[in-house]
Amino acid sequence: MELKSGHQFYHIGLDKKSMAGVGFLIHRKWSKHITEVRGINERLAQVTLKLNKKYSIKIIQVYAPTTAHEDEEVDKLYEEIAELLKTSKIHYNMAIGDFNAKVGLGQDGEEDVMGKFGLGTRNDRGDKLIEFAISNKLKIMNTFFKKSASRRWTWRSPNGKTKNEIDFILTNKPNIIHDVKVLNKVNTGSDHRMLLCKMKIDTRLERQKLLRPKHRKADLENLKTKKEEFQLELKNRFQALQEKEDTDLDNWNDQLLDIIEESALQVAGKARKEKESKISDSTKQLLEKRRYMKRDGIGIQNIEYSETCKTIRKKMREDIRKFNTRKIKETIENNRSLKKTNKKLSDGNQKIITLLDKNGQEIRDQDLILQRLGEFYEQFYQSDKKVEELQQETNEEMPDVTSWEVNHALNSMKRGKAPGTDNVIIDGRRKTPSQDSSLSFSQLVSGRKRYHNDGKRQIWSFSSRKETNETSKTTDPSACSQMCTSFSQES
Repeated sequence: MELKSGHQFYHIGLDKKSMAGVGFLIHRKWSKHITEVRGINERLAQVTLKLNKKYSIKIIQVYAPTTAHEDEEVDKLYEEIAELLKTSKIHYNMAIGDFNAKVGLGQDGEEDVMGKFGLGTRNDRGDKLIEFAISNKLKIMNTFFKKSASRRWTWRSPNGKTKNEIDFILTNKPNIIHDVKVLNKVNTGSDHRMLLCKMKIDTRLERQKLLRPKHRKADLENLKTKKEEFQLELKNRFQALQEKEDTDLDNWNDQLLDIIEESALQVAGKARKEKESKISDSTKQLLEKRRYMKRDGIGIQNIEYSETCKTIRKKMREDIRKFNTRKIKETIENNRSLKKTNKKLSDGNQKIITLLDKNGQEIRDQDLILQRLGEFYEQFYQSDKKVEELQQETNEEMPDVTSWEVNHALNSMKRGKAPGTDNVIIDGRRKTPSQDSSLSFSQLVSGRKRYHNDGKRQIWSFSSRKETNETSKTTDPSACSQMCTSFSQES
């Protein structure tokens, strides 16, 4: 699934959300490097990232059974992990997750698989993990970094008295791992703490940087309250523009757009980027309360803690539902795009992670999936049928674009639309209802249009009204300022 933030989210699990389940949340800058995603079962998943033309990294997410399960189930899981490691030759391999095993401190003869740091004593599942790491030439990286006991444990019992290190990061290339530690501040309501691994791979990644022009946006709400000041500023600057003897349409257009943008920024200031929270303040207070309860050692078995968690889940669902309802209502009332709003409120876009080839075989490699899609659409749209071109010969002279047509077009446009290449929003162009509206961007979009057909091309040409029509002398800067604003009244 592609989230609206651009990050990729993959998961596989059972219907009961409290049991098993594994997945990956991949940053958007790495989304194009994903070559394969495999969900083996509710306890095992794999993702492969392409670092460059030569190197890739395979990450296997593990959720091992607890001690309540039979040893045969654990042995089968390790066999499946070993099979994934051998499936394809990848330079960098990692197995991470909850192994439900305690390895304790390193012992003699284990220097190739463990460091000298650990927590607690080893149990039988820890011995199995050590044997698995040795047989597959992996190193348990948690044990190579010195941390205090409070910064090492990854799981706490429901009563808060027992703390163990059972989440590990294993790799065949220990030189890329620079640190492994737990994160205290991240609280998801789980009895586990999140594990952070810092790594540095000494290969140059092939990155493509897209340069996008940064436009300044004025604060629209502030501009509405200062509409009179904005109109006065436009009037003064349009007056100066009117005094210039520049008949070039493109130059006049560029200057007009600059005046609108600069005046709006000068009067209203730059728009602030504030993300509206979907969660209410009361729910945030409950989240803070749960965090303090967990910090003070109040475990899941405590009734107040359990009821707080249930209340949080219920209120978060209600808050998100109310937020979505309010946004849809505002969209309808303001006559904005409902499709765009629904897209913003959705969790993300589904991404194709598996596809059938021509022979009906399943493919998961992203490059092969894109190749298959390209072949499909190429065949779908390929056609030898010729379409006859419409021949239209006319030298008819088109009438002038009137002031009423321009006003009608501006007032018919939807509000809240993104600006075009000129970076001027429609709310800054729309006409304020007024008796005095003789100017309708006549020098900009009006004029005498002529239609030519030389048998091969169809050409539109403009000629200034200043040369063809005396009505251009009625240009009034104050009317132009009124044409550029719509903050006093809805048309």
